Amino acid sequence: MSQAGMPNTSLVSAEMIQRYLEAFAAEKGLMPHIRFNSWVQNVDRCALGWRLRANNCYYESKKLILACGTSSVPGGVHFRVEPGASVCHSRDVAANLPEIEASRHVVVVGAAKSAYDMTYLLCSLGKRVTWLMRPDGSGPMPMMPYKIAGMHIVAIGSTRLMSYLSPSIFNTQTWLASFFHRTAIGRWLTRMSWRFFNYMCDKTAGFWKANGMGILKPEPNELSCFWFTSALGMITKGDFWGTLQKGNLSVARDSIDVAREGSVLLRSGKVIECEYVISATGWGDHFGFLSPSLRAELGIPSYENEGEKHVFWEAYDRNAKESVLKSMPLLAESPKRGEVTPDLKLQWRLYNRCIPFECAQREDRSVAVLGQLYTVQTSTVAEIQALWAISYMLGELDLPDDKVMIREISEFQAWCGLRYSIFGERYPCAAFDWIGYLDRLLEDMGLRSHRKNNIFSEYFSPYGPETYRDCLQEYIAKRSNTSA
Repeated sequence: MSQAGMPNTSLVSAEMIQRYLEAFAAEKGLMPHIRFNSWVQNVDRCALGWRLRANNCYYESKKLILACGTSSVPGGVHFRVEPGASVCHSRDVAANLPEIEASRHVVVVGAAKSAYDMTYLLCSLGKRVTWLMRPDGSGPMPMMPYKIAGMHIVAIGSTRLMSYLSPSIFNTQTWLASFFHRTAIGRWLTRMSWRFFNYMCDKTAGFWKANGMGILKPEPNELSCFWFTSALGMITKGDFWGTLQKGNLSVARDSIDVAREGSVLLRSGKVIECEYVISATGWGDHFGFLSPSLRAELGIPSYENEGEKHVFWEAYDRNAKESVLKSMPLLAESPKRGEVTPDLKLQWRLYNRCIPFECAQREDRSVAVLGQLYTVQTSTVAEIQALWAISYMLGELDLPDDKVMIREISEFQAWCGLRYSIFGERYPCAAFDWIGYLDRLLEDMGLRSHRKNNIFSEYFSPYGPETYRDCLQEYIAKRSNTSA
């Protein structure tokens, strides 16, 4: 990747990623196969296999890979918007920047990374900002500095040792996991490690100072980074907290009831005069082009009642939770929360986070669902996941029997909700556990999973894109030897 455009923080910028992807697509001859500015309207089965409608054109194929990402469709607002009110999603801020810049007072709604970004931007512009977070929500997201003890936080989170300090479904049977998660001293070391990370986050933010930032301290106080109740963000601007502290900013745990021209009415009854509202409440249903029946078949959650399918999985899910807690007792300390409503608890039924169980049951290798797993190494995971899925779709991988797949799916679902709290109830997540996940995929394909040169590097040196750079060539060579 070209270093041009890299900020002085040595972080990879959006501009660098854009140039890399464009150069990669051109070099590999992908450009003629891409239909830009296309929005898929419908997907269904047909005689050939699959039929898509995009921009009122139809495409048919034998196989289908759903890799539509998680940030394609903005989440809708949960309040009434009256005529004349100025409201936009955080995705659309650039397009609406002139109107935002002309505003004196802007209200930001949300508690995750995009809400922090919007608040930072507005404070940088000198605007008066009111930042609203739901009183019944998970609260503000933990924000980690991009460096801790001189090391990049993503590098720390990408070591094999770190994957053991996170109680993981992917390595629970190893001796090191047994030490960290099934012995008292191991669990103590795990807690102390994460309390250190939490301390560094709080210190960077200055929550102990009389600067008004205390309301942004995440919960639970000592282990918010570990429990991931609102996911986890990373600060990439050196003046981030200073800008918020010096800005004309007020933060409140309240919700908007009605957005009007020139004001908003809050659930508490308070009226705030403002010119603009930015909804930074995440993303919506990015599988809206699938019918409810097809979503159920493909193991993709729907807001509708699962009916018989829910009954089928209920006993497996219950047994899976008991099994997870037995192997990882620390997860029994997961923060207490109220009843998770159906629209917040989504059940994904994908074997290895890729393959719909119902399709695998009947040896239907025509479809895979990729890119739905939240990790700190998105591009690296995407490459190995795609290689595994294509190998499966070509019939070069054997899947285990139904009982093994059911157990794998149920245990991951149970572990995800316990390990990553409310976030894990909604989305497949392996933020600090992705190395073990890739180990499984690589071993399925007969490739090396432990890819360092010595035992010290294996556990303390970061895994990253460069670690897996030869996987494709290794797999191609393995295929050639097999066919020969």
